[in-house]
Amino acid sequence: MKTKFSIMAIICLIFAGVMSSCSDDDNKNKQMTTPEAQKAFDLQYPNAKNTKWEMKNGYYVAEFNDDGYISIDAWYNAAGEWFLSEFDMDYNALPTAVKTTFSNTPYGTWKVDDVDLIHRPSFMNLYIIEADEPNTENDVEVYISEDGVLIKTVLDSENSPAEPIIVPSAIKEAINSKYPNASIVDIDLEKNGNYEVDIIDNKQALEVVFDSKYNWLYTDSEVMLSTVPQVVTDAVKAKYAGYTIDDDVTLRTMPTPPNQYVFELEKEGAADITVIFDAEGKFVK
Repeated sequence: MKTKFSIMAIICLIFAGVMSSCSDDDNKNKQMTTPEAQKAFDLQYPNAKNTKWEMKNGYYVAEFNDDGYISIDAWYNAAGEWFLSEFDMDYNALPTAVKTTFSNTPYGTWKVDDVDLIHRPSFMNLYIIEADEPNTENDVEVYISEDGVLIKTVLDSENSPAEPIIVPSAIKEAINSKYPNASIVDIDLEKNGNYEVDIIDNKQALEVVFDSKYNWLYTDSEVMLSTVPQVVTDAVKAKYAGYTIDDDVTLRTMPTPPNQYVFELEKEGAADITVIFDAEGKFVK
């Protein structure tokens, strides 16, 4: 009887230790957030499971599971204000418009490595598809809006995780004034201090660039080579004889005329080059 009692006592002690450890983990996890952030999270994601909190760059981040997604990260500040949710999802769960757009890019046959949905307040939803070229070390990130508009592609990216974005009010006002029907999709702060703002305006992807003082520098949009004035293409061919002009050309709309065109040029046995001419056919860069 004493032996049985001792065994039962040991089992109870072990069970109590396990439960205490679990309780300690739960308490530590709760300490990684604030009551305000926890309340906002519970209201936004009432069906969340396996939630874990951590601090990232001054934000309280909840990592959790929810139906239909592999995992989700939701970012809040101490006051419970929501800034970002990143949904890790399966490629097959993408909207048809997004999959169709990706398939029609030069990377449509590459191996899809990861798919994320980026959801930010006041931003249009953004899908980022990471893909690897078979039998090479090349990779790409393809950015597509929720309605299937190709925003941009980034080759050999560093695959940096999404983070909250605070758009300066001066940039918001400039976008609303110049493109009143546009939706902001993404924004990057470049090393030179410029802001590159990706927007969708009438289902067209535009990249609006501002300097560090929020002055509008130019807006880039993709156009077909066939739409470029002949005086411009003749100037390119004359200066770069033997080069082939890529069909995709960037129209750079400037604050004051003339506008500019950015060309990608290719030549067998030579490195690809990027050149800029203005709308009058004058070489810029």
